[in-house]
Amino acid sequence: MNTHILKWLLCFMLLLSGQLVMANHSMHPLKQIAFVKKMIERQQEPYRTAYVQLIHYADSIQLVTHHARNDFAVPGYYVKPKEHRANSLALQQDAFAAYCSALAYRLSGKKHYGEKACYFMNAWATINKKYSEPDGPLVMSYSGTAFLMAAELMDDTSLWDDREKQLFRNWVMAVYQKATNEIRERKNNWADWGRLGSLLAASFLNDREEIEHNVKLIKGDLSDKIASDGHMPAEVVREKNGIWYTYFSLAPMTASFWVVYNLTGENLFLWEQEGKSIKKALDYLLRYQKAPYEWKWYKEPNVGTHVTWPDNLLEAMACIYGEAAYVEYVANSRPHIYPVHHFAWVFPTLMPLSLNGYDLGRQSLVAKKDADIEKLRKRFSAQLLRASVSNDRIKALVETLQPDGTWPGIDYVDTTRTAFQHERHLGNMLALSVAYKKDGSLYKGNKQVRKAIHQSLAFWLANDFICENWWWNQIGTPNTMVSMLLILDKDLSSDESDRMLKIADRGNINASGARPSGDRIKIAGLQAKAALFKRDAEEVAMLMKIIEGEIKFSTERGMQHDFSFHHRTDWVNNTLSYGSGYASAFIEWASNVADTKFRFSDQAVRLLIDYYIDGICKQMIYGKISDPGILNRDITRPGEEKVWGASDPEKLKNLTNYRQAELENIICLRKGDPSCRPASFAKFFWRTDHFVFQRPDFYTSVRMYSTRNANMEEPYNGEGLMNHFRGDGTNYLSVRGDEYKRLTPVCDWMKIPGATIVQLDKMPGENEVQKWGLTDFVGAVTDGLYGAVGFNFKSPHTGLAAKKAWFFFDKEYVCLGTDISSRMKYPVSTTVNQCILNGEVTVSETKGIDVQKQGVRNIDGAQWVIHDKVGYYFPQKENITLLNQKVSGSWSIANRQTSTPKETVEQEVFTLSIDHGAHPDKGDYAYIVIPSTDRSSIERQVREAGIVTLANNKELQAVRHDGLNMAYAVFYKGGTLQVNEKIVVTMDSPGMLMLKYSESGEILTWGVVDPTHFLKKIHWSVNQKLGDSGQECIQSEWDESTGSSRIAVDLPQGEYAGKSIVYHK
Repeated sequence: MNTHILKWLLCFMLLLSGQLVMANHSMHPLKQIAFVKKMIERQQEPYRTAYVQLIHYADSIQLVTHHARNDFAVPGYYVKPKEHRANSLALQQDAFAAYCSALAYRLSGKKHYGEKACYFMNAWATINKKYSEPDGPLVMSYSGTAFLMAAELMDDTSLWDDREKQLFRNWVMAVYQKATNEIRERKNNWADWGRLGSLLAASFLNDREEIEHNVKLIKGDLSDKIASDGHMPAEVVREKNGIWYTYFSLAPMTASFWVVYNLTGENLFLWEQEGKSIKKALDYLLRYQKAPYEWKWYKEPNVGTHVTWPDNLLEAMACIYGEAAYVEYVANSRPHIYPVHHFAWVFPTLMPLSLNGYDLGRQSLVAKKDADIEKLRKRFSAQLLRASVSNDRIKALVETLQPDGTWPGIDYVDTTRTAFQHERHLGNMLALSVAYKKDGSLYKGNKQVRKAIHQSLAFWLANDFICENWWWNQIGTPNTMVSMLLILDKDLSSDESDRMLKIADRGNINASGARPSGDRIKIAGLQAKAALFKRDAEEVAMLMKIIEGEIKFSTERGMQHDFSFHHRTDWVNNTLSYGSGYASAFIEWASNVADTKFRFSDQAVRLLIDYYIDGICKQMIYGKISDPGILNRDITRPGEEKVWGASDPEKLKNLTNYRQAELENIICLRKGDPSCRPASFAKFFWRTDHFVFQRPDFYTSVRMYSTRNANMEEPYNGEGLMNHFRGDGTNYLSVRGDEYKRLTPVCDWMKIPGATIVQLDKMPGENEVQKWGLTDFVGAVTDGLYGAVGFNFKSPHTGLAAKKAWFFFDKEYVCLGTDISSRMKYPVSTTVNQCILNGEVTVSETKGIDVQKQGVRNIDGAQWVIHDKVGYYFPQKENITLLNQKVSGSWSIANRQTSTPKETVEQEVFTLSIDHGAHPDKGDYAYIVIPSTDRSSIERQVREAGIVTLANNKELQAVRHDGLNMAYAVFYKGGTLQVNEKIVVTMDSPGMLMLKYSESGEILTWGVVDPTHFLKKIHWSVNQKLGDSGQECIQSEWDESTGSSRIAVDLPQGEYAGKSIVYHK
């Protein structure tokens, strides 16, 4: 008689006699399920987030119908790959759906999940009669495992009736077990999947004989499967997929070990023979997953990703071996789930393994207190209580609170992006909490304040307001909830704290806003504070790893290799907005955990300091005031011209001795100590197309964009509505730092400092703000102290074209423009400056030198203009337009937020622009900016500087400074330039060049750059002999016949393309 029939009869007789044993739980033992349910109930991470992920999948499955088929035919993958994939999906999708739904039912108790699991199992048990084609048994084995896991989960429940269970048992014996047993005696990963599937089938059927046979097979050839160094001979030979097949063998093998352990108590994870072990194989996999370039079996093998494999396997094995390397590798991408293709370790984060039982007490929130957790709870609470208390405000809040827990004057209905006055309610609750708990507060312990806190909190919890702007839902509101939890602690009821935690939990590392950038660190920090409140040390440790792991260079969102910061894939410069929040969030945690077991590595701290000094502070005026040229939407927010606080650099200084002097100088400058002098530097952010230049007495910058990035942020949330032209070669100049303070409400948005703009009759619409650049030639050459900028500009808004360049020196800088053309009917202007009027304006023109009365006027043939001790010198005399008068406007013109002031503002404004007329063709300009001068000195200063414009045409813009013995050149195409009587240079391609030379004409320093980012080499020559550079990237050859040195420079590539190469003799 057929053995399958015998087994079926035995099961049937046991069922009738009531002697059938209790269902096995070989993949998910009952203690594991009970443990996970308790962790979910306690809202502990990472279980809570992993559970949410499971439920999301289970919910999405509810409306899905089965794909069961009579013949599960799967052709060989390497013969018919498309047909193989398409046919496999039927089983893969349905088996996962059953397993996911069954697990959701066991953890939630919700019947509809269990019913859905039964639906899929019943469908296949009824319809599927066989498998066929070469890969049929393999795919049936590795995908069908999920059906068996689901069956174990549902076997001892009343939702799956006995008739349906018996149908499924019949299918397991007739189809599934047949497939697994067909391949379990092979020698590679086929056998591993066959054995896992056969074990699960035997467990479900309670077939002890089959269980024992599979254990024997597994133990019988382990020594053949794993070499002494950990590699798996049958898998590494699979060419580019050797690492994948290593994983694909270890996943079912280790899952079989887990099933065997739960069924028999035998621990195969400890197997070791002749120096071979499973642990070595896992270590081997991880090593080459991280360093595939070292894989000796095949060049450039395929590797997994953190969201696919082998993280699911390593997450599961981290629990078995307690291996720190596994934990560290998977920590930043939790929770892990593997919902496709094959099913061994599908929910490893949610369903942890344990060989030592599941001790609920050990994981308890009320277990023995962790000293570091208690220290951090106390520390963060104390920091929150440093906030000042306004007695008048607290008195008013208590008196005006309505019986329903609301305050008058707040619109609780409008939750749109531009409104959400609910933030005032959140702020009021937090202010009351601080007043109630702060030592020395007049209202500390006050019963009326306590009542107001609970009353206003009850209103919020009852309504749980959601804003259209995700930031409030995932950062703003959770931050208030977490802060109140830490401040009030035991003054909150368990119901209040539970409901507040649920709101706070919207700020979690799997939230949509937790993208790799500034917000991921912020959100991880919020989640960590909630974990502190829950006293969950494991979650805090996990989140600290995530925060530390974000301090890294990125070619996507995040910190760039030039120390600028990109928040979005428009590659707009966000260094002083999201990028400063990124740094501050890290600094907050780094400083707080420095004396605990959660401390960050010195490497991460040093990299953050580099970013803070060379990225953030170098995009500030004297390291303390935001460069207006950096700002995006934020320029339309009142108060953005503030002096930055000293707290962050002070915290960094206390963490390490690294770059102490520079941090101390920034602290000193921010505290307003007049004895401190700002540093001198030049820096180009080649990933962002932004140049900055500083001397002790002035700071200036140039903002540009290219085909590599967009000009400006979108006007998100109704902010930055007039920012269309603020990336078009913007050149702000600051001497004190307040020159542009409160300019925004009265700004002429078509008169942006430094930019050449068509003067339209009205601004383009707000949906036209963000545009991508149209040209590649955008860059700067710099040696870190001096620099020049070249910008081949074409406006995506108006079609205007211009070649613009800036050349920076110690006491002045030169601005050149040429090849200016526009086909529009409107006039074109280059704005020299637009800032707040401060004192008189003096102009030198053909009629003489005069102090200008307030008003607006056109002046022909101007030689120079002085305003606020800044001189603007026009070597060829220019036709200019001058405005120096009171202008009225409103913040709301550029910012539609409901909190934005609507009243009319008046400011006295200075605007100086050069007129190019309507639809110019080949227009140009030249002017020198002298940041410190007066009417009696300006011409002497220009004369003594010895500034010479060598070229200003469509092919070349170049300037020489005889006072400093240096020159810059912007070659828009290859060409030759005579720098002076002794130096002639030739550039073979587009590029930029800087030279420093001695009085005798000997070149001491040179630098080159490719603004297009396209070239791999730059070739140039000079009519003097240059010595060996000592740099591998520079090759120099003397040509006796021409009397010149030919220099070939290997240019930086990839993320460093656009960076200067500099030679110092």
